Amino acid sequence: MKRFRVMQMAAVLFCVAILSGCGAVRSLVGPASGTVANLWPDVPAYPTASKADLGMPVPVQLLLQSATGGRFDLIAFTTPRAPPEIVAFYTIDRMRQMGWAANSTGCVGDKNSPDGGICIFTRKEGPKDITLAIVISKDDPPSRNTSIYYARADTTLSLSTPKP
Repeated sequence: MKRFRVMQMAAVLFCVAILSGCGAVRSLVGPASGTVANLWPDVPAYPTASKADLGMPVPVQLLLQSATGGRFDLIAFTTPRAPPEIVAFYTIDRMRQMGWAANSTGCVGDKNSPDGGICIFTRKEGPKDITLAIVISKDDPPSRNTSIYYARADTTLSLSTPKP
C-alpha cells in the first residue's frame, strides 16, 4: 500500500511538472529558497552541479506541501548538463548503495526527454518513512542550465494516516 502511494505521488508530481511546462522553471518559482545548507550525505550529488538559491516551481511545491503536510526540506542545484544525463545518474543501483529504495523504475518519465524528469526514492530511518524527490527541470532560454531540486520529507504520517 505504501509503495502504491509513493507511486501515486511520483505520477502526480511528474504530471504537474509536465503540465507546468518543465522549461518554464524561472517563471514558476517563488522567492529564492532552500531549507537546508547542504545536500544530505546519503544523497549522491550530481558531479557538475553547483548549489543555487532557487525556489521550487510553485505547482510542485504546493503538491509537496499537500503530500507532506508542509514538512519537507529543500535544496536546489544547477548544472550545464542535459536532463537525460541527470536522470540517468540517479539509478536504482546507485541509490540502493546509499540506502534508498525505489519502485521498478526509480525515475518517472522518458529518460530521453530534453525537458526533465522526477525520481522518487524511499528509506526507513528507525520508525520513520523518508521520501526523497529529485525534480529535474531544463531552464528557459537563454540559460542552458538544468535545475535539480531535492526535496526530502518524513512521510510516515502522510503515507499511513488519512487526513480528516
